[in-house]
Amino acid sequence: MKRSSCFTSLAMTLLLGSAAFTGCGGGSSTTTTPPASISSFTASPASITTGSGSSLTGVFANGAGVITPGNIAASSGTAVTVNPTATTAYTLTVTPTSGSPVTATATVTVNPAPTITSFTASPTTITAGQSATLTGVFANGTGVITPGNLAATSGTAVSVSPTTTTTYTLTVTNPSGTAVTSTATITVNPAPPAITSLIATPTTITAGQSATITGVFSGGIGVLTGGASPVTLTSGTAVTVKPTTTTTYTLTVTPATGTAISQTVKITVDPAAVITSFTATPATISAGGTANLTGVFSNGTGVITGGASPITATSGTAVAVTPTATTTYTLTVTNTNNTAVTATATVTVATGVTVDLSSPGPAVTDQLLGMNLAAWFDVAGTDNAPLIESAFKDAGIKAVRWPGGSWGDAYNWEGNTECGSTANSSDTFSNFVNNLVTPTGLDVALIADYGTGKNCTGAGDPTEAAGWVANALTLGVTVSHVTVGNEEYGTWETDNHALPHDPTTYAASTTGAGGYYAQVKAASPSTLVGVSVNPGNSPAWDPIVLASSDYDFVEYHSYPETPGQESDTFLVRQAELVHYPGTLCRPGIGRDDERWRLTPDLVDWLRQLQWPGRQRQLLGLWLAELRRL
Repeated sequence: MKRSSCFTSLAMTLLLGSAAFTGCGGGSSTTTTPPASISSFTASPASITTGSGSSLTGVFANGAGVITPGNIAASSGTAVTVNPTATTAYTLTVTPTSGSPVTATATVTVNPAPTITSFTASPTTITAGQSATLTGVFANGTGVITPGNLAATSGTAVSVSPTTTTTYTLTVTNPSGTAVTSTATITVNPAPPAITSLIATPTTITAGQSATITGVFSGGIGVLTGGASPVTLTSGTAVTVKPTTTTTYTLTVTPATGTAISQTVKITVDPAAVITSFTATPATISAGGTANLTGVFSNGTGVITGGASPITATSGTAVAVTPTATTTYTLTVTNTNNTAVTATATVTVATGVTVDLSSPGPAVTDQLLGMNLAAWFDVAGTDNAPLIESAFKDAGIKAVRWPGGSWGDAYNWEGNTECGSTANSSDTFSNFVNNLVTPTGLDVALIADYGTGKNCTGAGDPTEAAGWVANALTLGVTVSHVTVGNEEYGTWETDNHALPHDPTTYAASTTGAGGYYAQVKAASPSTLVGVSVNPGNSPAWDPIVLASSDYDFVEYHSYPETPGQESDTFLVRQAELVHYPGTLCRPGIGRDDERWRLTPDLVDWLRQLQWPGRQRQLLGLWLAELRRL
């Protein structure tokens, strides 16, 4: 039993991994010492300036710690201060009671202290608008001058232009972050007043006119005198004056301190020319008779025009004229400033009237009949163009509209492409002009692409329309009319603008130097530019477009018939009376009670709203010039 007990005890001891063994008759023990270890050894800060200190901290276990050089006893986790004069690598050695020691190192970098030998401004006093230089002589660091955060190099001047007295600071910082500073002050004195120019435009005016005066000055407050009351000026900004007599104006510039300066300019005022009366006596004469023209005027030289050659007029003195037909004469009186006033007098020449009953009546323009052509059909190909030419000549067609209705709002003429569809490859503009327009002797009206930009991106581009009419000129034809888009008041039209079918956006596209009107006129001055109208449209279209657009004519489309209700008799005899809009008001242009009549140039009706195949009458449009009632 004892042997069994001894075996059991030894087995348990081995299982527990104990270092002590106990025999059956007595015992002995052995202890193992854990090795020394260092978790960390750091210097804080790791970089210092000469004369500064750093803390060394070691975290270690199972041994005694010593830091060298200096043989400094170390305790785990406790900082010790060192003050090296040069960059030094410190070693922490941890020695256990038995076994081998372990080590770790930490380096403290010692940087020399930054120094500033001098920091000067040259000159130390300047006048506003001048410059000075700042020069610092320093070592052992990076230099920065404030205000301005200007990088400085030792011994190198930096230019500054302060507007007020300023104290600049040079800061030199070494790699350890130690900084030294020095200051230099630049005193800024205000600039003396100066007048660069004082100009009147024009220098001579007619009574009732205005002029502008512009002074360019500095160094003080400018005041213009000579008018009804003093006016404070801003340098370079014109002020408007309206003297009633010749006046000398004085600009005085007064500085905050010091003496004011002044300069003058004179505006000469000439009296306005006046016409008291201009009469013809008698006002009606027989063929071969003579009338006397008498003008009463002052403050200018008089000339009468309207006859074969100009006649010099003297106030109150009659001149004889013998017109062969009723003539309106104009008296122009021009003052010394070339400002003129006019008056008219008409001499009526009474003649007999002969009626030629065989005459069919007054001639009517050959532009009366026109045709709307579309680029989806082969219009300009060498096969079809001669046939169309022959048909047009037989029918008396003298005007064409291109490239056809709604197609115009998505058609790019340069590439003969239709956005969202396909144009006929034969219908390039050069083919259209050379194969049809020129041989037939047609007048051309174009629809400018308002809906899509070039290459079908974005909104319409006025420069595309300008390029179109310019290209027409190179092909030997002058486009008579260009309409901005087709029926853009309707949602059925293509419109890529941010606000599609919007009258304000539409009107704005015609105005300004970049608008359709100016662009087309610049490319082809005799081409008329028009806008689409639709009386009674909802929402309102015409009041905004007519008041805000730049245009020469308006284009009005009427559809007097719908599918299933076709009647040639109605179309020819009654449609105009039913659908012609009569007059359109053009409000907001600064005139009272002014109305404009639509006078047709191309007198063709759009027979139907739909089914172009049934449009047996001419497809056309109302293309109208604006004429005052």
